[in-house]
Amino acid sequence: MAASEPGRRTRVLVVTYDKIGPRMAGPAIRSYELARALAREHDVLLACRHEPERDGDGFEVRGYLKDEAVLRKMVEWCDVVIAFGFLLLECPDIVELGKVVIADVYDPFTLEVLVQRRDDPLAIQLREHRGALAAMNEQLQLADYFLVASDRQRDLVFGMLAALNRLNPHTYQDDPAFERLITVVPFGLPSEPPAAAAPVLRGVHPGFGPDDLVLLWAGGIYEWFDPLSLIEGIAALDAPDVKVLFMGMDHPNPEVPEMHMGARAVDLAERLGVRDRSVFFNEGWVPYDDRVSFLLEADVGVSTHYRHAETMYAFRTRMLDYIWAGLPILCTEGDTLAELVEGRDLGEVVPAEDPSAIARAVERLLDRSRRDVCAAHLAELAGELTWETVAAPVVEFCRHPRHAADREGGAIPRTPVESQLHHLYDEAHEEIHRLRREREGLLREIDVLSAFRERVQGSLPYRTFQRIRGG
Repeated sequence: MAASEPGRRTRVLVVTYDKIGPRMAGPAIRSYELARALAREHDVLLACRHEPERDGDGFEVRGYLKDEAVLRKMVEWCDVVIAFGFLLLECPDIVELGKVVIADVYDPFTLEVLVQRRDDPLAIQLREHRGALAAMNEQLQLADYFLVASDRQRDLVFGMLAALNRLNPHTYQDDPAFERLITVVPFGLPSEPPAAAAPVLRGVHPGFGPDDLVLLWAGGIYEWFDPLSLIEGIAALDAPDVKVLFMGMDHPNPEVPEMHMGARAVDLAERLGVRDRSVFFNEGWVPYDDRVSFLLEADVGVSTHYRHAETMYAFRTRMLDYIWAGLPILCTEGDTLAELVEGRDLGEVVPAEDPSAIARAVERLLDRSRRDVCAAHLAELAGELTWETVAAPVVEFCRHPRHAADREGGAIPRTPVESQLHHLYDEAHEEIHRLRREREGLLREIDVLSAFRERVQGSLPYRTFQRIRGG
């Protein structure tokens, strides 16, 4: 079904929980860039929970400040809602108003919560897990179209959709490959090449010399990352011309809970005697538009993590900035982008929690010719990952938005439990009808037998037999 009248541009509402402003983390960046890509063809409104501090680029940015009435008016205006996280759970109006819903499930937050809360009391872990799972399942049950960031994520969400009865005869007949239900939209890159404004490290910061090898950790330090092995590896290398900069310590979204890994990283650097000597921490958060200066002054982009389920399905968005800036990448094995780094020779991939392997990888990257080879491969890849390219499927969907085949008219698909209960009800209802038919048949047989008995009892032979028997 078309959600908008012919000749009118589709109205798309993108909603994010993250703060839209000079300093933005991954979810806010993704929302902003998707809105920009969509605005080339559609009317787009980007809504955020906080007062926005950044204007849109061809689209409007507005804060709804957690006001349900304000958000409802935005929903009433649009044809399509692109939802993230807990939105459908917290704003049922979206579905009740019959809007076409695109769920961006690129962030496997149900797995993040397991890592983030692992040291909390079990009661808190279970509470947070139930909340995250309910939000994820609400999206999976109610949305019409799903965005993921990788083929591996597609497999994960595919299984979850199957468990929730979204892979059913309706959606299968609509498209046996289910590509009209779920598509891969990775994190993208700007189409324009990076251009630095002013120096930020070399010649500015006293710890960075003109010939140092600078390893940049872009983004925050979260519980699922492993900055500790990186710091240990750099300390063991003990090379005065190798420096590591952790670019962001304080998350720009005040609602993101405090994580302890950053403090652990600072403490380890101090204990090993490398803080402000070869390991540096940038307090605060680098503004989105200023990050390019850090990227272009660095020599290597770094992302190290632990081995667990979150790693398997995550899509490390900071590594897209490394690709954009042509930075050779040093990363831990186990996720989608590590496979890309290894497969296309974009840098060095190391085992999890292996400081010695990290030190050896840094030694290899000290060789300028090795970095040049990686940079050439990165340049080839960058053109494939622009936002215009990766967002094409969702731009196309919004040209002719429609409900999923099992949500025609905005109906809510049944969950497996609901379907099973309905099936049992149908079986019970059919059994009742069968028993009624059987009862009616038996009553008819009784009537026939009763009529036969009356005829027999009224016959001359029967009356004669009764007189002889009685005599």
